[in-house]
Amino acid sequence: MPIHGMDSLCLEGKEMAKRALVVDSNTLARSAIVILLQRNGWEAIGAADGAEALMLAGAWHFDLVLTDPDPSKVPGLQLVRLVKGELQSRLVPVVLLVEEGQWVGEVGNLADDVLVKNDGIEKHLLRKLDHLFAEGQTDWLQTLSGNRVSAQPAACQISG
Repeated sequence: MPIHGMDSLCLEGKEMAKRALVVDSNTLARSAIVILLQRNGWEAIGAADGAEALMLAGAWHFDLVLTDPDPSKVPGLQLVRLVKGELQSRLVPVVLLVEEGQWVGEVGNLADDVLVKNDGIEKHLLRKLDHLFAEGQTDWLQTLSGNRVSAQPAACQISG
């Protein structure tokens, strides 16, 4: 997943909304999650299948990927491996969107988290996002990788 400059991070010193890719063949579920994210300050883009998701991932930088564990056209395992295999996106959190009791197989081992699609998904998704992207905390993945870098790119930092 290439990073196109810092278009998703800052513009003229202003921090931009985080960008999420939502992959689900269920149009209603995908649209509801996209709208929920947009109402909460995210730029959210939906993909109906794994092939569309890979096309979008190749064209844009995403801060988060929410995906069905087995989207049509591209197996979920392959999708997650491709996202995690790219240098620019290897630390992007991938959260699986599953049905209650759904078996996710090996893809569950590669994903960063799992979220059950049910009546409480709105509350659970927002809580999960708050945890993953806590304000005042450096990138949550820096904790995992052991890197200590600024939460904002140099071009967005305000010099004192």
